[in-house]
Amino acid sequence: MSHVRTQIRAAVAAGITSLGNVTTSRVYPAKESALPAYQVSTGNETVEGQTQWLDRTLDVIIDCVARADDLDSALDTCIAAVETLLGEQTLGGLAVHLVLTGIEITQSGEGSAPIGRARLTYQAMYRTAFSNPATSI
Repeated sequence: MSHVRTQIRAAVAAGITSLGNVTTSRVYPAKESALPAYQVSTGNETVEGQTQWLDRTLDVIIDCVARADDLDSALDTCIAAVETLLGEQTLGGLAVHLVLTGIEITQSGEGSAPIGRARLTYQAMYRTAFSNPATSI
């Protein structure tokens, strides 16, 4: 069985699949013809030992990439859609909670319509046993 990190990443991607082009890899960028696109990845994780388990806090990153003449509005639409779908989620019990902690906007290209990215960072708090990182408790 996969690490709970992997399961959380997959659950977040499944939770936003209705938005369109969603991937769980940061290696392959979205093609311009597939925009808007959503890339789900995991980042840093803090781990704190308790008496019988490990409390873990994992950064889950969702990059919304869009191209539009009104780029700010397009990215705001992407942000609102993700927040609506992921609000108050426990990801089927994998996480104790999933909380949005930040949004970063960047513009990465120009031309007939600019391309930009909205990076949403969530923190997923979950617990595992000391010797079993594949099962959330």
